[in-house]
Amino acid sequence: MLDMDEVIRPGGCLAVAVSEDSSFDDDYWVRSKTGNLVMPGLPRIRVAGRTTSQVEELIAEELKVAKLVADAYVSVRIVHRPAAVAAPTAQTPAPFRFTDSELDEWEARARRTVRLAAARAAKYAGYNYYQRMPGTRVDIAPSRFWLDVVEGTMLTPYALAARRSANEVLLMLALVDLPFTAAPPSRDVRGEALILRSNTGALVASDQLLAATQLETAPEFFLDWSVRQQDMQVGNGEYVSGMSCTATITATNYSADALTLLVRHPDGSIPLFDYRSAANQRIAARSTRTFTTAFYFPEEGTFYQPPLHLSRGTEVVGSLSVPTCKVSGEDAQFSEYWPWLTKRGATAQIQEFLANANVQQLDLGLLGPRLRDRDLYEVVAGRLESGLQSDPVVGKYALFHRDERGARAFLGERGLDVGPTLESELYQVRRHQHVAYDTLGVPQDSLWDDKPPDDKLTWHYREFLNLQCYKNPTPETRLAWCYYLALQKRSAQAIAEFATIDREAFAEKLQYDYQAAWLAVAQGHAERALAIVNPYLAQTVPHWQVRFRALARAAQGEYRLGTED
Repeated sequence: MLDMDEVIRPGGCLAVAVSEDSSFDDDYWVRSKTGNLVMPGLPRIRVAGRTTSQVEELIAEELKVAKLVADAYVSVRIVHRPAAVAAPTAQTPAPFRFTDSELDEWEARARRTVRLAAARAAKYAGYNYYQRMPGTRVDIAPSRFWLDVVEGTMLTPYALAARRSANEVLLMLALVDLPFTAAPPSRDVRGEALILRSNTGALVASDQLLAATQLETAPEFFLDWSVRQQDMQVGNGEYVSGMSCTATITATNYSADALTLLVRHPDGSIPLFDYRSAANQRIAARSTRTFTTAFYFPEEGTFYQPPLHLSRGTEVVGSLSVPTCKVSGEDAQFSEYWPWLTKRGATAQIQEFLANANVQQLDLGLLGPRLRDRDLYEVVAGRLESGLQSDPVVGKYALFHRDERGARAFLGERGLDVGPTLESELYQVRRHQHVAYDTLGVPQDSLWDDKPPDDKLTWHYREFLNLQCYKNPTPETRLAWCYYLALQKRSAQAIAEFATIDREAFAEKLQYDYQAAWLAVAQGHAERALAIVNPYLAQTVPHWQVRFRALARAAQGEYRLGTED
């Protein structure tokens, strides 16, 4: 026998290689369990003249090729079937044999089929990649259901044990021949009774807690139950209603047998997340296991906490008693705890807490809808403003309360995509940067020649024009437009545009007067230029002082030339 379990993964049918005699002098081919030729995984193999070990190597090699598209082979056996002894006749017909050309053609066709199947599989995976979540590839763990399936029992009472993943559930439904989508049941109301009748095949299961026998001599074990509520340890079973609780259970099994631990939530509690109110956990022999569960109490009161039970089969081998749960609405131990204050603390308590707390380390988002209260909002916003800090959640409620100062700070940090420029009372976007070029310092003849402007000036000018498409022109933008016209040697347009600008529209007249003096010098009006420049010669800002003095020297030179004529 040739066992190929280490070469291929377990799957489905049994492939058997049959030869006519034990010497392998004839051809053979691999047949499936039903007797049909295995297509396309295993082609026919010519084995005439080969030994048993050589045949095993050939089968192993072909199975590696077939594994690309099919994992449906459990093992391969070579059965030596002796040739039948024919009755003596006048002429014994020659046994049927495949020719070499037939075998080669069949093998080539099978390999082409393998390549096509692999290509189709790759194409399917490419178009259906979204049906498999990345990082979730796990093997189906053994369970009582799969043990029964291996033994040939499909209708097993352990069918519901195969529910740990969607793939396992679908495979279980396919094996027990149940529909993936159940038809709506029919309803029959008889008085106070409601009878539901299934219109498709269904599994009916019940889960009950039964009395178990207590062993007198229990094996050695260790159990521990600890609960934290909002990251604070719970002692003596004292809880606060409306707050999540996380229980950590540690179980150590010192015995040589696997044990089952039954964990139940306290009465009156509601499970959180995907946890269940009661669950069985398997503790392997001589091992330690730690797991968690979560719940909360919606109401106040005193509730019974069922003990933890360790069992082996139907016998209870040990238990751990848990204190009764005493649930109250308030607790002094949480009065200085921020998550508790955000849910139950009064405005005065929160104000006192924030006065001495590091606001950057607090999650102000826990306040949530409570910030709809104007008084609480002003307390939190005032604390942030005093520390020159901000919070996105508090900023959103600034819009709710129409707090202009808070809304302005909130919107200013958002970086909203509202275009290249925006001017409003709450939000401003000013992306353009005005650059003063040195060529404006003293008008020279080279400024008016046909030389093109440099690349930086071209970029700034185009950015300036792009921004003007999004807003109405203002005296400031029109003055900047005059600057760009002058830099481009478009003096006539610069002078005409500047004449339409009102000087009184500017709160600070310095830039307007500098442009007016510059254009006056460029036109040869020295007296007018000096009258504008002289008040600014004592300018305290060094940048502007240098520029106005340069204009004054240029104007005086033009004036002296004019008087000589």
